[in-house]
Amino acid sequence: MKRLIILLFCLLPLNLSAGNNIISEGEMTQDFPMFMVLMPGTMDCPGGGYVEDPILGTICHPDANIHFRNALITMVVDGTPSDMLVGNAFMTINANWNENGEGPYYGEYSLILDHYSWSWTGSWNAKREFNGAEWVSVIKFVAYATGIDAPPYQLRMEVIGLSKSLYPASYELLNLLFGTSFTGPEGIGTYTIKQVD
Repeated sequence: MKRLIILLFCLLPLNLSAGNNIISEGEMTQDFPMFMVLMPGTMDCPGGGYVEDPILGTICHPDANIHFRNALITMVVDGTPSDMLVGNAFMTINANWNENGEGPYYGEYSLILDHYSWSWTGSWNAKREFNGAEWVSVIKFVAYATGIDAPPYQLRMEVIGLSKSLYPASYELLNLLFGTSFTGPEGIGTYTIKQVD
């Protein structure tokens, strides 16, 4: 009996580490191409209606809330050290923002990988706030490997997203339209890939 207890005690650390299931973790970026909006979806402006804008077309009145539904955007994703985050992502956006462009937003997410025949699909949610200079979002993603030969993996990402405009646009487009000189990716974060049952 004493030997059995000692054997079980010696195996305990092995069981704890085996339950971790982490395949990879590290850092990642999200970079918007110049024309990131693939489909504008629908926009409502509760409390204020619409106004015409010479660059964006129709936008919400400055006193109105900003609600988006089913907008579709794309971005380039890169992860370090794993290449299981390298590819092109697509996000649907549903937003309920106030007149300052602050508030929650959420949607679906897919990442088509450059080096694998499977992809990631899942969902995300975020909250956006204005800090006086830019809009900052904390975005949380949960996705699963999907496809015929997909491994049983789950992806979690937490990204700090930065926007220099009330209506999100890539730095490249803002630089072209307004002569600004914004650089770098619009999102920087961390990721964890785990094996799941």
